[in-house]
Amino acid sequence: MTQNPSSPPSISLEKTLRLSTHVIQEIITKLDAGNGAEAADLYAHCQQDVGLALIERVKSDRRLFKAAANMFYRARDFEKAALCCQSLGDLEKAALLFEYNDDHHKAAQLYLHCKNHAKAAEMLEQCQKPGKAAEQYLLVKNFSKAALNYEKDQSFQLSADLYHKLGNFHKTLDLLQNIPPSDPGHAEARHKIKELIKNRNSDDFRFDQTAQPNVKIVSFLEGFDFLRNVSLFRDLALQDMKSLYHICSRRVFQDAERVIEQGEPGLALYVIHTGKALVQRIEDTKPTNIAVLHRGDHFGEMSLIDESPTSARVIAEDQLDVFEISRDRFLRFLDSNPRLAVRVLTVFVRTLCKRLRETNIKLTE
Repeated sequence: MTQNPSSPPSISLEKTLRLSTHVIQEIITKLDAGNGAEAADLYAHCQQDVGLALIERVKSDRRLFKAAANMFYRARDFEKAALCCQSLGDLEKAALLFEYNDDHHKAAQLYLHCKNHAKAAEMLEQCQKPGKAAEQYLLVKNFSKAALNYEKDQSFQLSADLYHKLGNFHKTLDLLQNIPPSDPGHAEARHKIKELIKNRNSDDFRFDQTAQPNVKIVSFLEGFDFLRNVSLFRDLALQDMKSLYHICSRRVFQDAERVIEQGEPGLALYVIHTGKALVQRIEDTKPTNIAVLHRGDHFGEMSLIDESPTSARVIAEDQLDVFEISRDRFLRFLDSNPRLAVRVLTVFVRTLCKRLRETNIKLTE
């Protein structure tokens, strides 16, 4: 009888069902012959996990054990590769592999053992252990990350001290006011608040040391109202915008100073507060003026999500005052705020798509 060509091909159970001992032995044979790629392919095709049994078979042979570790890595079984590297004494590599496998707890333990404080801090932050993460960040003098994690840990005094050293008046004031009256450091915090505002007097403000504990001083974010009305940020919720504001810095470029160079990786997003910026396209070393950007315009936004070389040069005209969000700070911000990251990126992508559509329409006119 002729087989219906539309029916699915028959599957040989003899080829798809094999004893685990036979599969493990075949993998070992391939590893012993130096055929790591073939061994990895065979291992990856196994529906059931034979990795631990394989490790048990080869752990007494260091050469095969190393080959198995490489095979696990090829097959992207980072957990088994990490276990092998840990047994082989390569703890730094094991920590990295546990990190690849999103096992941040084990990665943190190994990075701590290796005294890799920066990576240990990152992993502890991912494990939702901000207090311990802050301690590690302090060891590598990453004070901004330490301050942020102490704040998450509600260690307000420690966080406030760090923000004060970083020159962030608003965060320092806010955190000091979060120290409750029941805390032994409350009186000292009130004194520090008084010292903070000593040189920031205003006509309608008078600091009262005897004010009720639940009465707080309200400070205002300089330039916030301007920034939140920029088209790129306009759809962000208030709290999301405030979180983003705190990773901004202010920069001033002098006349003719290059802000972005064509062909080099972008480093930051810039929003013009005052002044103008000239956009140029360079061809055969000759610049062609494309556009002039003014207050409220933004440029360099693609550098936050893409490492490709920039497509144009941007230079300051007269004195250019901008808000800057560096790629490094933006990525750390997203990494430490995964839920917020989704909302911010959604708004960014929507805004950038709209801008791309507008550009395409202009090109076809």
